[in-house]
This record gives sequence, structure tokens and C-alpha cells, in this order.
Amino acid sequence: MRSLFALVGVCIVFARLSVPGAALQVQPQTDGVRLTNSSRFQEGYIQFSQICASPTPTGEMVIRWVTNVPTTSKVQYGTTASYGKETLEDPRLVERHKVVLSGLEENRLYHFRVCGSTGLGYPRLCSSDCTFFTLPPPSPALINGGFDEHGMDSTRKLYPWVLYTTGDETIGYNPIDGIVGPCSTSCTAWFGGIKAFDGLYFLGAAANWGCKNGGVFQRVLWPPGERCVFSVRYVAFNRGGIPWDTKVRVGIDPEGGIDPNSPSIKWWTGFPQTNDARWLLASVSAVAGNRGVITVFIDVRQRWELEWHVVAVDHATLTSPMPISIGELKSSLGDFGVVLEDKLVTFVSAEPIIVSLDGSYYKAYVLEPNRTAGIAVLFNAASAQIPQTGDKVTVIGSVVNHNLEAHVAAVDWVISASDAPLPGPLAISTKDVGGVDTAVQPSLFQSSGLSNVGMRVRVFGQVVWVDSSLPWWNATAIIDDGAGIVNQLPARATIPKGLRIKLPGSSYGVQVGDYVIATGVLSVEFVDPKPPPYSGDEYFAYTVLVASPDDWQPVPR
Repeated sequence: MRSLFALVGVCIVFARLSVPGAALQVQPQTDGVRLTNSSRFQEGYIQFSQICASPTPTGEMVIRWVTNVPTTSKVQYGTTASYGKETLEDPRLVERHKVVLSGLEENRLYHFRVCGSTGLGYPRLCSSDCTFFTLPPPSPALINGGFDEHGMDSTRKLYPWVLYTTGDETIGYNPIDGIVGPCSTSCTAWFGGIKAFDGLYFLGAAANWGCKNGGVFQRVLWPPGERCVFSVRYVAFNRGGIPWDTKVRVGIDPEGGIDPNSPSIKWWTGFPQTNDARWLLASVSAVAGNRGVITVFIDVRQRWELEWHVVAVDHATLTSPMPISIGELKSSLGDFGVVLEDKLVTFVSAEPIIVSLDGSYYKAYVLEPNRTAGIAVLFNAASAQIPQTGDKVTVIGSVVNHNLEAHVAAVDWVISASDAPLPGPLAISTKDVGGVDTAVQPSLFQSSGLSNVGMRVRVFGQVVWVDSSLPWWNATAIIDDGAGIVNQLPARATIPKGLRIKLPGSSYGVQVGDYVIATGVLSVEFVDPKPPPYSGDEYFAYTVLVASPDDWQPVPR
């Protein structure tokens, strides 16, 4: 195999290491061989761990592993489990080993095992069988996006996905589990209650008091200069840390490189939001480079050796952006790039928000001109062109879930000023906020009607709580129109029942017991009431974002 791509500090494994593809592995793998004749290591074990393979720019494969005691280094390898070839034994006694294999055939499955001895007079010992694929050629389209297709040898494999492992954010190279299953929607759940999004199999990484870092990539032919959107469904779960300690990233390298550390990769990061088995959307967009090959990445990053890190990924797709209405988008799976044409901007955040580690964004809301549906849009705060309320905008982007709300992550947009007034709001009762659950927009609780998150609404109720500790421009109240909704996920007994509304100026003009009419955009907010962050009191809530003090008013009793 000849390759033009270099890897720096990355360990690539092209298949599961010494375990079946469906095994549920939660600890770093070790292969132990008992020593009985060694006076130095009497009654001990030589343990072969962190075994992995990574390609070089010239087509060799670098095999790395760790032993618990100093040993020599040797690799046996071949296209069958009988091997047939082996490297010269490196006599140096080390614990961290590196051997280079050359003369490999392209796009082939190889078996190998690592071997070593503790010195003169002691037998050479070997690990169990491991495998790797040499780099496959680019696919004409994304293949095996559901992780349910059969591999080259009619056994369930990741092929043509390439499994890689990185040493980032933890000590050592601990590969992810790879394919997990069979586990359909009716099977006994995997860790954290996770079942396949569709089909029987998914990509998984679970660690108990450990870390697994890495993922898979696939090279795909794509017309130069054409935009593509890579989307996945993911579940992320952890216990013992904060949400960002467990991350799943999706990326596109427009130049077709295979180094997950390359600065040319465009990334989007997802992380645990509800710490349950809820499947969420992550996607990213890029324009293919001149080579006509792109590489898509699914990347798992687990920080610290927590009690549990769990990530599952399924339903990967690679598409071109397509024009669609907001209503059609919300009723779809959202697994494609979108073009929203001539939508009306109804709200823009006063300041940027931080979205994971991918940068700062202005959060805006756009509405269909006929008022049938609305959705949040993220505009990169580094851009000089941010739309304002009342503008019309055409957006190209990809669909993501952030804080349990559907967003279009904009990558290109065109703004056209509009002097037309905002359309009249949709009057709704508090029990009808949210609407039914969709594959794109999760519901905090089930209510009637279509999804109305993102729409401009008018609500009425009695003020049951006011947070006067916030600045006047961001003050929050809870109103109740008699429905007594529990507007939190998870429900908090200490939070009054009712609907959250942001009322600019409310700390100077509204009190508990007042009746209020408010007009704004219905959103989903992540609320972390008291420091320190992520101390267990957080919740998600429907919140009406009121843009101006003119959009709310007390009603005389």
C-alpha cells in the first residue's frame, strides 16, 4: 500500500484487537502469559497491552504495545492466523515497544501478534491474535453508515471504516470497542440503557474507571468544490465527571487526510446532555478540496478515569445540502444538509453563546413567512455579518442538537434587510408549549400539536416566581395560566410549576401575583441555578425569549 498521508502521534487500529466485534469490553485490553521459570519475575505475568497499529506515509505499518516488565520485541504477521512472516527480534529489554512492518499489500486484512522474552534463557512469549486492515481506497459513497453491513470476509466488520486510537487526553492508547451488537430496539440494552438507533449494530466505546480515545474514519470520493454534510446520531453518557469529560466529535477533512489531529479538519462536538439513552444529532459541513477525496471522522474523547464513560454512534450519513422548509425539516430525521430560503429572523441573542469547544455563536431564530414553523440558527460570532431581528436570511448548514434543542449550524448565509413588521404571534396555553416529540426536536414533555419550539408565541399567566438576581435585560419569571405544567427535565420539586419567560426589565416592574401577557420566541434553555457548575441542580426548560420590554405587559387585576 502506498499512501500520501502522514500520522503524527496517532495509533490506528483497523479492526478489533483480539476480541469479537460484538463483545462489550469495558476495561483496557491485556493479554497475560504466565512466567514460571523466571527468578526475577517468579509467579508473575508478562502482560501485553495497548496493542495497536498505525500506517506511515510510505505504506508501512507501525505496531506499538506495552509490557508490564522489560522484554525484547518481535512481531509475527501474515494474511491468516498462521502468520508466516516475522520481524527480526529486537534484543533491547523495554516496556514500550515499536516494530515497523513493510512490504504489505493494499486493502488487506492482516493478522499479527506481538512477542517478547525477558532475556537469555527464557522462552519467547506472544500475545493472542490481533488484526489490522491496510488502508482501503476511497469509497464512491459513504458505506456502512449504519454499521450493519458485512465486511470483506462475510463476518461483521467495520470495513471500510478504519478504526483508530489516539493517546490524547489520557495516558496510553486504549482503543474504542468498535462495533457493538446485535442490539435492536427490542434487545437487552447496552451500557446506560443504550439500544441501536436503527438496525442491530452501532459503534461504541465504554470504559469503567478508564478511558478510551479514538474513533473511525472513512475516505469518500466527492466532487472538488462541492459542499458536503456529515451527520450521525449519538448517545453520550458519563458518571463521576462533568458532561464535557465525555465527547463525541464528527469531522470532515476536505483534503482527504487520515490524521485526526490535522488542523484542516472541520469538527462539531457533542457531549452528554441528559445522561440517558436519548439519541441526538451531530453534524458538520465542509467544501471538498481539489483532490476530490474527503475523509469523515467519528471521534471519541474521554477525559480522566471516571466511573463510567459511554458513547454510542449510529446512522451516519453523507449528503449535499438540499432546500427544505422548517416544517419538513422538523418532521424528518434531519440527517442531511439543509438550505433554508428567505426565512424571517425573529430573535437574535444579545451576546454570543459558547457551544461546547467548537467556538462562540450568536443564536438566532428564523420563522416561515406563513408562521407554520420556526427553528434556532447558530451564526459564527467571528463573522462580520450577523443578521438582525426583522431581516430575511437564506442559510446553508447542518442540523445539530444543543441543549436539547434543534439548531441549524450555519456555514453560509445571505442577509436581505426587510422593513416589514414581524408577523403576529401564535397564542398558546402553557400546556401546549413544545408540541410532540420529533426525531429532530426532542420534547421535554408530551403536549398536543406540532412542534412549536422556535416559533413566535404569545402567552398569558400569573407570575409565581421572579428571579431578581439576574440583570434587568436577562431577568426571568415563571408564569402559570392554571395548567400547572412541570416545566423542567428532570423535574425539580423546588422549582415552581409554570412556564419560564425572559422579561427584559421585569426586575423593575413585575411581582409575584401579577398577571402578564408576553410575546417572544419559544426556546429550550439549559438552566444551572447555583454554582458550582454541574453540581446536580441543572435542568432543561421551555423558555419564552422576549426581545424587548415593549413585548410584555402586566395586566391589571
